[in-house]
Amino acid sequence: MSTHPPLLLALLSLIVSGSVMAMSPCPASGRVASGDRALVIGIGSYAAGDSLRLSGPAGDRRKMQALLVDDLGYAAEQVCVLADEQATLAGMQTAIQDWLIAQSTPGARVFLYFSGHGDQVSGGGPELFD
Repeated sequence: MSTHPPLLLALLSLIVSGSVMAMSPCPASGRVASGDRALVIGIGSYAAGDSLRLSGPAGDRRKMQALLVDDLGYAAEQVCVLADEQATLAGMQTAIQDWLIAQSTPGARVFLYFSGHGDQVSGGGPELFD
């Protein structure tokens, strides 16, 4: 088992520290009415090549986007999707900061979904259990 921090904690710590940011495919502030925000990330193709390719994330992205809009009441423009080459560390950091944090409003729903390779962390409390 790895002792590396979970992906989300690593992303959030980099955002807070102000590390490298990139352009985001998510709409810029003011182009979408304020309120609820969802970020759906799915990575099936990795720069390291076919040995890491996953077939599930593309379908996961589509199903989660449909669930958010059709069942949970998000407007389509309130859901930003990062896929494969868009979902770099810098791209995810920017989308979390500029889309989820900066554009959500008090009382709004904020939703983050990730499908791709992950890592397990040994130790910790029940929040780290699979």
